[in-house]
Amino acid sequence: SVVIVGEAPGREEEALGKPFVGRSGSLLTEFYSNAGFNESDLYITNACGCFPATSKNPKKAQIDACRPRLLAELQAVKPKLVIALGNAALYAMLPNVVSSPDGILSLHGKVFSSPEGFQVIPIPHPAAILRNNSLFPLAVSDWRRAYSIFSGNDAVLKSTDVTVLNDLDQVRDFFQRILPTVSGY
Repeated sequence: SVVIVGEAPGREEEALGKPFVGRSGSLLTEFYSNAGFNESDLYITNACGCFPATSKNPKKAQIDACRPRLLAELQAVKPKLVIALGNAALYAMLPNVVSSPDGILSLHGKVFSSPEGFQVIPIPHPAAILRNNSLFPLAVSDWRRAYSIFSGNDAVLKSTDVTVLNDLDQVRDFFQRILPTVSGY
């Protein structure tokens, strides 16, 4: 299965208790359907479980507070792939990844391994695409890549594009593995 992580519910989503309703939900359905996913392949959730009272976008503190719930959902579903839609979802899944001022646009379409071992592909949020149509082709390509990974037609499951090293021990282990293969060391 694949877990799609959005940012936070809007007022309508919170009232209905269902993520991605309205225009963003329609566009999301168009993306995953055209990429090849069946709705039965997907579990859809949000980085934050409730509407952010202070702003439209969840703040890092809100995301951090909701992260244990999100991780519990992921542990229960055990997805083959996690699709992070937007910057808040990206931060929830990869809190140690440093992004440029362009946010998800500098990382989209690449595959990362989360600290918990989930394969994560960031894709722009449908709401961002509705505001900026020039992102549409980029998102189509990212969704196709996500389906390719899910269906086993992408080598990414054997070797990720980026590995996040979370502490000094992981950095040491990494260099111990690669240094013997580097000429002259």
